[in-house]
Amino acid sequence: CLAIAIRLKTFLGEWFLDTNHGLPYLTHIFGKKLNERYLRTLIAQEVKAVVGVADLQNLAIDLSENERAIVINFNAILTNQTRITINQTIGV
Repeated sequence: CLAIAIRLKTFLGEWFLDTNHGLPYLTHIFGKKLNERYLRTLIAQEVKAVVGVADLQNLAIDLSENERAIVINFNAILTNQTRITINQTIGV
């Protein structure tokens, strides 16, 4: 789903019309020692904020060795009960 991909790829503060929109990749994710629960919560909140998404399942997160990229995999359950698989890589 394109809306989910856009939501996951938007860095916090990137969109000038709403600087609270996006994930804090540069300040809280890349190059930091992460609390996995915190990261999972951030991603789940972003995905569930997409119109038409009811839930997400099987969330898997993998940081690259140099911590400058993250791979996010999960199943999104849409409000019409359709299940889609999302695999996104975000990096700087």
